[in-house]
Amino acid sequence: MQIGLFTRAFWGVFLLVFGLLALLKSYVDIQIPLFRLAVGVLLIWTGAVLLFGGGFAVDAGPGTVVMQSRTVEVSRSGEHSTVFGDATFRVAAPPVGTDYHLQFNSVFSSTEIRVPRDVAVEVQSSSVFGSVTTPDGRSSFFGEQTYKKKTARGVESESPESVIFIEVNAVFSSVKLVGE
Repeated sequence: MQIGLFTRAFWGVFLLVFGLLALLKSYVDIQIPLFRLAVGVLLIWTGAVLLFGGGFAVDAGPGTVVMQSRTVEVSRSGEHSTVFGDATFRVAAPPVGTDYHLQFNSVFSSTEIRVPRDVAVEVQSSSVFGSVTTPDGRSSFFGEQTYKKKTARGVESESPESVIFIEVNAVFSSVKLVGE
């Protein structure tokens, strides 16, 4: 059994106990500060779960990392997010003649995006109180930035076989794009 903050067992017990306390308070003249008690129990439970190796059982989808550290393999277009976590996204080279359109959102977290060196990449980044570092070492801390790499050798071609289009949004986060 996974011990987590958002498990059905925890919320079932929590609601039963506080429902019984609310009934007891309304039928017996006892002064019970229910709101303060509920906040205290939630804080104690959260601390115990984090202290004793449990985790937050948040499943927001395969491309979303919430309050954990994970490596995610990306092999198709889509949106990926990191919230209060640490994530590494490994982008696979698209099949010949196809493009990937990827969006990465990072909020209060650290994100690394690994892109293949032999594929053309175009990055549009936007950061607010965070940093986005592109493979050429340029960083933006506030505002927008564009990065384009035409081919692996840096030689522009008229029609690259495959292109990875990446949109990066960083809010109070650090996002680093790395060629591998």
